[in-house]
Amino acid sequence: MMMMYRKTDKVREREEGDKLLLFNTQTKELALLEGMGKAVWMLLSEMSLEEIESKLLEFHPNEKEKVKAYLSKFVEDLAEKHFLVK
Repeated sequence: MMMMYRKTDKVREREEGDKLLLFNTQTKELALLEGMGKAVWMLLSEMSLEEIESKLLEFHPNEKEKVKAYLSKFVEDLAEKHFLVK
């Protein structure tokens, strides 16, 4: 079972074309998301990590381990930088 995460209320978002800029107002950290990262961030409001993983596997059916590893690393990195909370 995967850990549950949610966006922290200290994060401000701004779209820049196909990229998404995140700014943590408390830590003053920035994160720039694009592609799969941006899609995962947007889906976090409405889906569990398991549902997001299933959605990603629809587009990358032969890369289950790669998708799982990417998703896990992505959310752990954002949690460490206080963009997400468990």
